[in-house]
Amino acid sequence: MADAIHWVDQYLVPLVDQYLVTLTPCTKVLTKVREYSEPQTAWDAWDNGDDMLWVLHKTGGDRSRIVLCVCAIAERVLPIFERRFPADDRPRKAIEAARRYASNPTEENKQAADAAADAAYDATAEASAYSGATDAIAAASAVARATIYATDDAADVCRAAASAVSDDAARTAFAAIDVKRTLAGVNRVAADAASAERKAQVEIIRKYFPMAPIPIESGGQHELCSV
Repeated sequence: MADAIHWVDQYLVPLVDQYLVTLTPCTKVLTKVREYSEPQTAWDAWDNGDDMLWVLHKTGGDRSRIVLCVCAIAERVLPIFERRFPADDRPRKAIEAARRYASNPTEENKQAADAAADAAYDATAEASAYSGATDAIAAASAVARATIYATDDAADVCRAAASAVSDDAARTAFAAIDVKRTLAGVNRVAADAASAERKAQVEIIRKYFPMAPIPIESGGQHELCSV
């Protein structure tokens, strides 16, 4: 009797083959999930938000829910940007526009979401001109990457958000440094903050998508199927 086909080979590998040229995380993702005998077990154990969003997108996850999910992730770091640039509301408006389009995908809302996401990218670029604003830059970048997903593809939302939290924590720790504390201690604080943010991101994703996303063929389209 032939061995059963692993669910990774059955559901995910065909998608990777189709998009191999443009998908950089594919090898890492497939190697990780192949450790698990079934999709739900893999999904419940996953600890990387960027990879989870990648799978949701490529397996045909509900786009509106993904938009709301990535906006919730990005919104967590919005205060980091606004503390540094309190008069700049472009990232916040981008999140509002993306959510509006996700809830009501009209052409008017699409154009508004596009324009707002572009403005958030502009805010990121302008923040780059300020020395020592790496935390705010990363926060604005997370928002821009999240909101552009409303009408296009997003990438590395979780990584940018975690970077913002890490830089913010490092800045706070460094400001309090004295002769009894070392830079290594500051780095540990930053790493712990980023790790905690990563965990929070995964929980947000599971809140919106508690069931493992599995693509099934239906009329030539990939649909989301809960296991």
